[in-house]
Amino acid sequence: MLFNLCLINLGQVSVAESLAPLINYMRQSLSKCGHEVTVSHEHLTQDGINLFFEGFHIPEFVDQLIQFKKDQGLRFGLIATELIQAEEIPYAKHGVIYPEHINKTDALKRRLKGYSDVASEADFVWSFLERTAAYSKKYNAASYHYPVGYVQHLCAELRRSPKDIDVLFFGGRTPHRERILKALAERGISVMAIGRGFPSGVLPAPLLQSLLDRAKIGLNLTLESEPTTSGIDPRFVSCMRVTEMLDRDLLVVSEDIPEDNPYKDHMVNATPDKLATCIKDILQTERWKKLGQLNATSYREKMQVTNICLPVIEQTLKALR
Repeated sequence: MLFNLCLINLGQVSVAESLAPLINYMRQSLSKCGHEVTVSHEHLTQDGINLFFEGFHIPEFVDQLIQFKKDQGLRFGLIATELIQAEEIPYAKHGVIYPEHINKTDALKRRLKGYSDVASEADFVWSFLERTAAYSKKYNAASYHYPVGYVQHLCAELRRSPKDIDVLFFGGRTPHRERILKALAERGISVMAIGRGFPSGVLPAPLLQSLLDRAKIGLNLTLESEPTTSGIDPRFVSCMRVTEMLDRDLLVVSEDIPEDNPYKDHMVNATPDKLATCIKDILQTERWKKLGQLNATSYREKMQVTNICLPVIEQTLKALR
């Protein structure tokens, strides 16, 4: 089958740079499972299935897409990469950024309305997170969990680097993350923090990848931890971030994440108040290298995309016939 990843709903062509990890994963996983894949900005294929990443803020585009499907028989699927629950994006307080001139509340309402409208008309919905897949069934019965798993190992011989960074964290700065990073610093643990809101800011891929290769431990923290007013747990694992670490045999130490964490068996987990003690022990005993290799090996064995994604793709295509 031919799959076409179309990005037109997400804005200008340049958006492809920021979405590169998501685009590359979908290209690689679908290809590994035996399918052809193209990436376009505006082109829609009539010969295969078009895939759109979630992000439907413009009602006119949603209407045109739905009408085009009715008039031209366009086939398309929706890829949901974020946690969406109970008509809200639980981490939106800190994890969804809009320019200052845009009303965030209104923008989120449009985004969720666009998501429900498109999901209802799509031939299927693939979600990186299990809770989003379950939630999306209210809009589309053909809603499946599309796991983010192992595609290819990043050969260490091509990434030789000094291991001179004890702990690396990359992601946006939030009050929850800041509290944990401060607690680690108070225990004498050196953490290099990269991302929006930190002094170093967001780094281009080559610079970030070099830092990952230099790190002994990759730290995984959720955006926030307090339940929403609806009682929803906003915590979920950042799939692309964790797999990028595991692909490097980098030991991942993560705060406990009760749901949407298929990598739990392939990382070291601790409650936020125990993270400092856990990390300090690993660094002092120098177990980070052996643990990193063991966890990465188990990840590659258990989360091969041909094992975890191929059944989802086959089930989806079978339902389309």
